Amino acid sequence: MTPPREFGERVMKFRLERRLTQEELARKASIARNSLSEIECGVFSPSVVVLELIADAMGVPPGEFFKPIDGPMPPKIVPRPGRHSSFYHRPFGRNGG
Repeated sequence: MTPPREFGERVMKFRLERRLTQEELARKASIARNSLSEIECGVFSPSVVVLELIADAMGVPPGEFFKPIDGPMPPKIVPRPGRHSSFYHRPFGRNGG
């Protein structure tokens, strides 16, 4: 049996590979975004029905979530459409100190 944390990491890996935000995947799967977040963090184990909704929304066979993760995780930052994707460093405090 796959522990909830490992299962959640696999869900996140597939989501990030598809460059989906949690909000986008949750909408496609017809589940609440906070439920998806709890699944990815290993706080909540989904029912079989929810597992199938997530898998269908990403075009992944449900069994893929139970296989070991190959290679590194994709970056956790997914740019949202229509938003500036560059990041910059902003110093702490008013005077940069």
